[in-house]
Amino acid sequence: MSDSHSHAHEPMQLEADRPKSGIIGVMIVITIVSVIGICVGVNEYFKAALESELQSKVYGLVDSRLTDLRAEEEQKLNHYQWVDAKHEQVRVPLERARELTLADYRAAALPPAAPAPSVSGSAAAPTTPGSSAASVVPVAPVAPAAPKGSAGPKEPKQP
Repeated sequence: MSDSHSHAHEPMQLEADRPKSGIIGVMIVITIVSVIGICVGVNEYFKAALESELQSKVYGLVDSRLTDLRAEEEQKLNHYQWVDAKHEQVRVPLERARELTLADYRAAALPPAAPAPSVSGSAAAPTTPGSSAASVVPVAPVAPAAPKGSAGPKEPKQP
């Protein structure tokens, strides 16, 4: 009996009742960041899957009528063609039409011939040495050679 008495008087070791708040806080932060990361990842995956499906099922489909229309427009823009043979109206390729239009504008924008010097002795506009009054020289456009084997009409003559 003496043995049981001796143990009763010894102080008992108490369990530490302090929670480890540092570890708990770190685990909570890791959990929140993980949940947010998973939500963002799932959202981005959904967006990518949705865009892929839309591309393959909606945007990727090309109607044959649209393809035919684009081919017809391309033909009209890049080839010579009779619009009305009776009235000699010709459709000209876009690049050639641009060249002809620019040539017409250049011809219309040429400065008039230099006026004769006045007798009254008024001062003329100052010029730099070595420059002339007419510094813009128009260049006549050169018609491109017709492609070999082309059955298209010849370009109408400019007035």
